[in-house]
Amino acid sequence: SASSSSSQTPEKAKAIELIDSKRSTNIGIRISGIKLSYSDLRIALLRVDEDKVTEKLVSALLGCTPLPDEVELIKNFDGNKDLLGSVEKFFVEMIKIPFLEQRLQTYLFKLQFEQKTSDLNKDLSTYLNALSEIKNSVLMKEILVMVLAVGNYLNGGTPRGQAFGFKLDNLLRLGDTKSVDF
Repeated sequence: SASSSSSQTPEKAKAIELIDSKRSTNIGIRISGIKLSYSDLRIALLRVDEDKVTEKLVSALLGCTPLPDEVELIKNFDGNKDLLGSVEKFFVEMIKIPFLEQRLQTYLFKLQFEQKTSDLNKDLSTYLNALSEIKNSVLMKEILVMVLAVGNYLNGGTPRGQAFGFKLDNLLRLGDTKSVDF
């Protein structure tokens, strides 16, 4: 009968999970897209193989490095490692990489360096162009002369009314100037 044949079907052996279930689930989701075996991933990380290890992968791995207590759990496990869960098997390979988190951070910096420098150069170029425009602007000089004249007029009769200049941050306070109608 159908019911007796289904009861004789051997159940899959449950994987041994050493890591906290919530953390294991989160890490499992992050590492599920890895196309390499964990052993091949370890080798690619150690070799800094940019063909196999992308910026996206390194970013994902940074959130998956084993914590010190997890390293101890994995190292102290003396059973059959083939029976471990996926995250535990991942950790078995990752703990073989010295200074894993520092390596990943450095690797990510290396992978992002060119783009970040390019972005900074664009920002710096924009800043320098704006600075040059302001420095060479005749109209800007005229506006600053007028601001000084108005400031001296408004402060007339006081020691501040004979100023030869002002600090640029005072320009921010121009909007706070009040007038009095006579």
